[in-house]
Amino acid sequence: MLIGNPLMEFDTDLNSKAEFLWSHGLISDSTYDLFTRVCNYSTIRRQMISRNLSEICENINTLVFTEVSNYIDQYDVTLDVCLSSVGGWTQVYGNILSYATIRGASHEAPFSQPKRSLRLLKAFLEGKPLPVK
Repeated sequence: MLIGNPLMEFDTDLNSKAEFLWSHGLISDSTYDLFTRVCNYSTIRRQMISRNLSEICENINTLVFTEVSNYIDQYDVTLDVCLSSVGGWTQVYGNILSYATIRGASHEAPFSQPKRSLRLLKAFLEGKPLPVK
C-alpha cells in the first residue's frame, strides 16, 4: 500500500500553506491578514476548479505569488535566489526582545553567512534597529 502525500482534509491542508509562508517570512503580515481573512487557499482552489476566480481572490493570489517569488523561484525551488536582505524576518516583543532570521543562512549562521551575521551582531551591540538590507 502506498500513500505518498495524501490530501487529508481540503481546507486544513490547503490553508496551512499561508501559515507556513508567513511564519517563514515569505509573505508580509498584511498579506497574511488578507490571505486568512478575505480569500484563503481553499477558496482560491475551489474557485479555480470551478473556473470562477473572483477578482479579489485573483489579486490576493498574485500578491502572495509576487512576495514568495522574492525568495523562491517557484518554477525551480532548487535554484539560488539573490537575497539582498540581512534579517528579512523580524518579530519584536515589547521593548526588550527581538527575533530575527538571517536570509540564506544555515543552522550555524556565522559560518554560512559571516558578513550578514556580523552586520546583525553589530547593530545589536550598538543598540541600532536590525538591518533589513
